[in-house]
Amino acid sequence: MTDVKPCPFCGSSEFEIRERVMEGKKGYPVTLLHWCYHDRAHANKPIERVGNTREEAIAAWNKRA
Repeated sequence: MTDVKPCPFCGSSEFEIRERVMEGKKGYPVTLLHWCYHDRAHANKPIERVGNTREEAIAAWNKRA
């Protein structure tokens, strides 16, 4: 498995990978989800990157870090 880079905003390496069955539906079956807690003055924000496979979702995440 490819290593996931930490969040560029808060530095956390905590994330969740969600995989779902997408029979006959459009969209991406794999989501990498991270809740960013970088700024206490603002609401926490989810950051998502998606792909057709775990590797694609991780690559999408790592491109932005």
